[in-house]
Amino acid sequence: MNKTTLRKLISEIDFNNKEIQDEPDFSRLGNIFNIYDLHYSNDTRLKSYFIRKWYCTDSFVGLRAYFLDGKFIATSWQSGRKMDEEFTFVSKEKALELKIYLESLVEEDDDAWAIDLFEEKDLDKEIPNTFKIEYNSQILHKTGLLKGERVEILKKHYSWEDKENYFHTVKIKKQDGRTTEIDCRELDFEYNV
Repeated sequence: MNKTTLRKLISEIDFNNKEIQDEPDFSRLGNIFNIYDLHYSNDTRLKSYFIRKWYCTDSFVGLRAYFLDGKFIATSWQSGRKMDEEFTFVSKEKALELKIYLESLVEEDDDAWAIDLFEEKDLDKEIPNTFKIEYNSQILHKTGLLKGERVEILKKHYSWEDKENYFHTVKIKKQDGRTTEIDCRELDFEYNV
């Protein structure tokens, strides 16, 4: 299986791809630094992009990369819509830059905050080039890889009448034009960069 790194994925983000761009959650970011009452800002200095995303009930979740003034500062991971978004910063300096930026959006200031930091080796640690998706309702990709072959996802099954296939079955089209139904857990999905 081919491998990639988080650093490589971040460097390959297409900043013009509106499908992976996401509005930063100013409230969650502010809470890290005990900056409250910061719910929304029209300021565009802070941007976030999904590297890996899926749909959980009614919300997009997954792995995001955050950029302040075009410079990578952190990632966040949220495994489900009711789960906390966990942030990891590139360095204390980048976290401090974000704190100062967020403070500039409000008048409150509190220095009691804690952050998680990347170790330098974490950005260069090899990770798989692809990932799995457990349930067909979480699939946002139009294509996947079946044993290395790119296949088109034609249909995700949601019918309650088909209880046996309800959660995992997808209809795919192979490169030779044949269509078949498979378990979505057989597919590999590529990162959104």
